[in-house]
Amino acid sequence: MKPNHSLIATNTDKSLTYVLLLSNDKAIINSIKQHYGKHRYHFVQCTDANSLDDSLREINFQLAIIDTDNNDLTIQDADRIISTLNLLVIYLISSTQNKLLENISKKNGNQYYSIKKDNRLIHELPRFISNIIENKSSLSANQQKQQFVEEQLRAIKKDFFHVFEYANIGIALVSPNGYYLKINEEFCSILGYSSEEIKDIHYNFFTHPDDLELTQNVYSRFISGQLKKHTYEKRYIGKKGNIIWVSLSVTLLHDSSNNPKHFIIHIQDITAKKQDEIKLTQFYKSVEQSPAIVIITDERGLITYTNPKFEEITGYSAEEVAGKNPNILKSNHHDDSFYKHLWATLKAGNTWKGELINKKKNGKLYWESASIAPIKIDTNHSTHYIAIKEDISEKKKLERELISAKDAAEKSANVKASFLKIMSHELRTPLNA
Repeated sequence: MKPNHSLIATNTDKSLTYVLLLSNDKAIINSIKQHYGKHRYHFVQCTDANSLDDSLREINFQLAIIDTDNNDLTIQDADRIISTLNLLVIYLISSTQNKLLENISKKNGNQYYSIKKDNRLIHELPRFISNIIENKSSLSANQQKQQFVEEQLRAIKKDFFHVFEYANIGIALVSPNGYYLKINEEFCSILGYSSEEIKDIHYNFFTHPDDLELTQNVYSRFISGQLKKHTYEKRYIGKKGNIIWVSLSVTLLHDSSNNPKHFIIHIQDITAKKQDEIKLTQFYKSVEQSPAIVIITDERGLITYTNPKFEEITGYSAEEVAGKNPNILKSNHHDDSFYKHLWATLKAGNTWKGELINKKKNGKLYWESASIAPIKIDTNHSTHYIAIKEDISEKKKLERELISAKDAAEKSANVKASFLKIMSHELRTPLNA
C-alpha cells in the first residue's frame, strides 16, 4: 500500500536526517523547499492522523515540526501519536496556545521548542530548524551512551519480569517484616492461592505450625547479618489444608544504606519427593528390623546389602561380606546341579524357593528356608536379586526328634505287639505235665 505522505525535500546522500512536518501551511512548505532543497535533510509532510501513522511505521524520524494551526490534525492528536517516540519537537504556535503547549509537553518525555507564528516566521524558520538539527547531531557520546544504557536497562527489566512471572519455580518478594510484596504464578500454583490472596499476608500464615520455630530462627539470622543466603526445607499449609513440602532458598537484599530491603524467596514443591523418602524410610526400617534374613546382590551375584538378622545368624558383619558372593556360606552339602537349577530359575526371571544347608562363620551348619527373586527395573532386565531367608535349624531339629520319637514309638509298639502275640500263644497252648 502506497504511504499517504509527501516527501517535500530530499537528497540522495545516505546520511540523512528525517524531519516530520505536520503542517498544511503553503508558505511554510515553500520556505522549506527553497532553503533545504540541497541540504542533507528529508522533510516528510503529513496532514492527517492516517498519513502520520503510515509515516511513523516506515520512517525513523529525528525531529518533528508541529503546526498547531493545522486544520486536519489537532495538536492533541499529534502529541498522542508521537508521545512514545524519542524526538525533538518544534511547535509552531499562536500566542493563545502557550497554556495548551505547556500542558501537553508535560505529558510526554520529548524535548521541545516553540516558535510563535508571526510575520518573521517564514524567514526565520529555516535557520531555527538548522540550529536545532545541528544541535541534535552534536549530542555528546555520553548522552548517546546513556540512552543506550537506559534502553538496555528497560530490556533487562522486561526480561526479568518474564523470568519472574513465568519461571517454573515459585518466586516471591517479601518485606523485611515478613509480608509478601510480589508473587509469581508458580508460587500461587504451589500454595493454591491467587496473588491477590497472598499479597500483604505474613509468611507465618502459610507456614506449618511445626516449622514456625525453624522459620523464625532463619529469619532472625538474616536480620542479624549472620546469613546472606540460605536453603532449607519446610512445610506450607495449602489453601485446601494440604501439607506442601518445599525446598526454600532465601536471599536478603539491602538498600544503599545497607538496610534490609526485601527477601527474594525461591520455592520448589518437593512433596512427592518427601513422600517417596518416607516410603523408602519405612521400607528400610522394615527390612532392618525384619525377623528374616535379607540379602541383596547385584546382577553379578555380589552382595550389596545384608540386614542385621544376617549378621545375627551367620556371624558375618555387613562390611565383611560386601562385594562378595553368597557362596561364602556354602556348606558343600548340595551338589553343583542344585545351584545350577537355582541360578537358571533366577536368570529366567522367576522366583526360586527351597531349603538349603549353609555354614556360619564359626563353621556350624544351619538350615535355611529361602525365597530368592530378581529385581527388575523393566520387564526384561534384572538389576539385582533379593533373598529372604528364615533360619529353620530348630524346626529341622524338632522334625528329626519327632521322626526319632515316631520311630521309637513304632519300635515299641512292634515289641509290645510281639510280646502280646507270644503271650496269647502261650495261653492257648496246654501246659505239659
